[in-house]
Amino acid sequence: MNKIKEQIKEKWLDYWEKNRTWIITSCQYNGYRKTPDNGRRPRSEFIIVVLTILSSQFAQTWLEIFYSLNSNEDDIVKALGLDFDPDLELKKRQDSEQQAHLIPANDPKQLPQTLEKHR
Repeated sequence: MNKIKEQIKEKWLDYWEKNRTWIITSCQYNGYRKTPDNGRRPRSEFIIVVLTILSSQFAQTWLEIFYSLNSNEDDIVKALGLDFDPDLELKKRQDSEQQAHLIPANDPKQLPQTLEKHR
């Protein structure tokens, strides 16, 4: 289930990133939800609809189960690990990607070959 949750999270963040402008406009009219990370996110119903569009297989398999256990959309979004501010999460993802590309300063084996030539 953790792998599925991570895939869903990535799909949601990619969708948010590409459609952020109009989603924010929509949220100004339809409201936001506060998040545990002191941010805000779209309403749970919106997130669930987007997930249904992004992954019909997920919707057919898992959403039916979730709704049969608990029909509260806020609880479903929390159970899926999506109760976060997407902008804050995108910033974390960006920082993590930048960090992954940094070269340790103390390890000459990690230096690119072009830098090795100039040493």
